[in-house]
Amino acid sequence: MVTARQKSLVEASWAKVSPMALQVAELFYDRLFELDPLLEEKFERELTEQGPRLMRAVGMVVAGLDDLNDVLPVVRDIGRRHVGYGVTMSHYTTFGKAWLWTLEQSLAEDFTTSVKDAWTAVYGLVSSVMIEAAEGRDARGEPESSVRHLSAATRASLRQAR
Repeated sequence: MVTARQKSLVEASWAKVSPMALQVAELFYDRLFELDPLLEEKFERELTEQGPRLMRAVGMVVAGLDDLNDVLPVVRDIGRRHVGYGVTMSHYTTFGKAWLWTLEQSLAEDFTTSVKDAWTAVYGLVSSVMIEAAEGRDARGEPESSVRHLSAATRASLRQAR
């Protein structure tokens, strides 16, 4: 659950970071690949394309914090697509660490404990929705009828990563 205070902190810190979107994305991917060099192989597109896509997705989530019902279907779709890219549960952890580090570097003294906790809550919500969708479940844990079936290897990989 993301509180009203956390939403406010995420929105305010995003307003400071978003004008530097390209630099922030570059910093993020540098850190991500430092934490897990094998992840670089998962990015077929140039990072000059991927960075802006990442920042637009984060901006969409931040803009939708007041009405998550509008945003979460898009987040679920992204989670489903990431299965095809070979994303596993452990990648979500690495991504979260890289994102928080990037925010800390970008916001400097404005990256307070409260801001970190707020982004952690938002990322926890988003990543859990993406993982549920990747596993073919909805927010209640029920199977999603519209999800393409995951391979047995992918399902096993996701279960092991838990």
